Amino acid sequence: SGAAIERDGDTRATLNARNPDLKAALLLMNPEVDSERKIVGVGAWAMTFVIGYSVEEGSESAATALLLKMHDIVSRFSRDSITASSQSPEYLDQESDRALSEDLFNMTLGYIALSLFTSLSFFRRNPLHNLSFNGLISMLSIAMALASAYGMASLIGAPFSQAVAILPFILVGLGVDDAFVIVGEMRNVDPHLVLPVKERISKSLAHSGAAILVTSLTDFCAFISGVGSAVPAIRHASTYAALGAVFDFVYQVTVFVAGLVYKGRAVEARA
Repeated sequence: SGAAIERDGDTRATLNARNPDLKAALLLMNPEVDSERKIVGVGAWAMTFVIGYSVEEGSESAATALLLKMHDIVSRFSRDSITASSQSPEYLDQESDRALSEDLFNMTLGYIALSLFTSLSFFRRNPLHNLSFNGLISMLSIAMALASAYGMASLIGAPFSQAVAILPFILVGLGVDDAFVIVGEMRNVDPHLVLPVKERISKSLAHSGAAILVTSLTDFCAFISGVGSAVPAIRHASTYAALGAVFDFVYQVTVFVAGLVYKGRAVEARA
């Protein structure tokens, strides 16, 4: 009660002593003191309660539901000049999942827009030189690299965090750049030379392959340097990104190039 609190010389210590699983901390801002150095008023105060709990195996879902219910009760608390809030790992996970779900739609739209841009960039009026479909294969290679990076990072025990959500944007930039370099070098091969598809592709990869290998190694080294960071979010995101850079290079020089070979053989068959 209010009277009991007034009689108690140290309310915080009393709470901590009577409740071993409940720790309270009091923060006073701009305190006013009298001549006897006693606090007679404060500009603002904050009371923090830390609740310790243990969860038995098999009851994780019930514990999570209870914590989320407690957060809902606290968030609806309303008093004049008093603000209440709560935090827990379960609530942060829930908010993270909600934010990622909202971003998924925008990410999908961006992926579709970039796929259209890549296909239009590879478009030529001559059907024999039109590589629009190969632009979609490039985006497929990026999606495969993303899935492989997530799978491999999870396999080695790298936790997923909000910082990892930026990985799709990084891989799209790297993968599309590699695709443009490969196609650009292939089109730089003298079109008047009558060369088998295998030789034409090998000539283009002799230059473009070295270029994207160097950029991929540079990206990998940049990302892998973050693995030693003391900040967990940076360390985990760097692990995912480094693996993504490796898988992106592998799929661009295999899956995407295989699509170019298929297109070249189709052109030869029509000639």
